[in-house]
Amino acid sequence: MDTLIFSIPRRQARSIFVRQALLAIFFCTMATLRLHRTPVFTIGIDLALLVLLALAIFGQRITLSGGGIQIRHFFLPATVRPWSDITSIHEERVRNVLVLKVRTTDGKERRLPHPMSNATKSDPEYYTQRDQIIAFWRQHAVTPNAR
Repeated sequence: MDTLIFSIPRRQARSIFVRQALLAIFFCTMATLRLHRTPVFTIGIDLALLVLLALAIFGQRITLSGGGIQIRHFFLPATVRPWSDITSIHEERVRNVLVLKVRTTDGKERRLPHPMSNATKSDPEYYTQRDQIIAFWRQHAVTPNAR
């Protein structure tokens, strides 16, 4: 295991994008029309919002290497955490979604953008990827919690 890269599968990203886009278009349209703007202005705002939303969803990934875990969000600089800074990687249910969280030595928790699984409509790949990430951490960690 040299390097592992995880990103949101296209099918799952499309599903998230469509739900978020419909909500964003509805609320943005209602807000801009309420401010008595022209429909052309509203369409421009909606299109810009959709582009930003797509970049945010499709631009997320995590990379595991011998040096640590790199968490990449499109709008933020990639953060790299060395394995020695990570005390645990655990699964948590957030609303109706299973996600992985990383706890660092300073006590902070950070949700990984991928993998994730809807708790009611389980993704079989989620469990495989979760196990790969935890095994990778255990292999490279130097803390006693990892063993």
